[in-house]
Amino acid sequence: MIHRFKIIAIIWFFGMNAFSQNHQLSGSIIDEKTGQPLSDVHVLLANGRAVITDSLGYFSIGVNKMPVILRITHVSYGQSDVKIQKWPEGLLVIRIQKMISNLEEVLISGERMRILTKDKDFSLQDFAFDDHHLWMLGYTNNQANKGRLFLANQSGDTVSSIPIQGAKGLYKDAFGQVHLVLRDSVIQLFCKDSTSIQLLYSAGKKNFMAHMEPIITGFSNKLVYRNVIQRNEEAFIYYYDENRSGPQFLTHIVDSLEAIRKEFDQKTRSMWIELKTKKYFMPNTKISGIYNSPVRTPIFSLNDSLYVVNSFKDSLLIYDHKGKFAGSVSISFHKDLMLGDVDYKEIKFLTDNNFGKVYILERKTAGWSIHPLDTKTGKKQSAIPLPNFPGMTRITVHNNAVYFLYYEKMHPYFTRLYRFQL
Repeated sequence: MIHRFKIIAIIWFFGMNAFSQNHQLSGSIIDEKTGQPLSDVHVLLANGRAVITDSLGYFSIGVNKMPVILRITHVSYGQSDVKIQKWPEGLLVIRIQKMISNLEEVLISGERMRILTKDKDFSLQDFAFDDHHLWMLGYTNNQANKGRLFLANQSGDTVSSIPIQGAKGLYKDAFGQVHLVLRDSVIQLFCKDSTSIQLLYSAGKKNFMAHMEPIITGFSNKLVYRNVIQRNEEAFIYYYDENRSGPQFLTHIVDSLEAIRKEFDQKTRSMWIELKTKKYFMPNTKISGIYNSPVRTPIFSLNDSLYVVNSFKDSLLIYDHKGKFAGSVSISFHKDLMLGDVDYKEIKFLTDNNFGKVYILERKTAGWSIHPLDTKTGKKQSAIPLPNFPGMTRITVHNNAVYFLYYEKMHPYFTRLYRFQL
């Protein structure tokens, strides 16, 4: 899948939109065999604009002329290009066929845990997944002057590799696209025909990170940000949408007394107007009074929904693909109760969009524990026993498996990539 729209979309969000669509092309994507509508299907134009179908398989995308080619991609249906010759008289219906895949046969084996790079002569520095591939950055024979970028399938089998010098790591953006980070620049990675590596769209590292790092997450073609107000222990959560101008308010989280809560509506309204008026929300704008503070508001996205943890009110806030508040559930997984006091835990959320699951990763004394989270009830489920490997890093969940790096304690002291089946 070509991800040119990932970078172009970022540029648009920061006021440099180069596109001008005058008409909306609306349609529905359904399964060719069953006729069922398909959600979470990516619809991409050649100019970089992209949308994702909703729960009813519906999409609407700006197009300025015909004919047009729509690139349709889905994890279970693969990729296909559909050419639309003229404007449809009614709702456009696109039928796609589910691809035959042996993915489960590849990932599930008699061994629950495997070392994917066990027989390789390279030591890994970093790894990341895009929609279809595994990217690995490492060194041949642990030699610093023999850096290589590897392209592999999701079983860890190397498809292609190229020499790389001075690489600092891999960066996966809010859209799921992987970039190679060098000392002074960042390069988007692309796989041509699933067999060869292409380096595309180089950007200055400082400018790239200044735009990317403030993004908390992305959902349904929206970019989510958080601004923290100095000394007040409060945060504004908002997003940018390509179809709407300016920041769109999601929620305001504050640690306050009951008297202050009663003034919440008035205070939020006046503060929000002031922030928008003074352009506090434009990236790279240095405004007195805004800074990064440890206000506990973990945020994660799963498919086309957004979840915000309000630690102060012990609740998980849920937003649908349109950015509308869909409800909240009570939570307790974010804190420990010890001797009547509250100790807020440092936790990380790992999402698996392909399987529609989210996990809570907790740091223990000498290792890690991982718990499935039921987003409908807010309940943390029983822990899944992870391997007891002190020092395991880069823990990631992908396609119902946990991946991590582990430094071997014997010669040749390679850092290997492990996969643990859930």
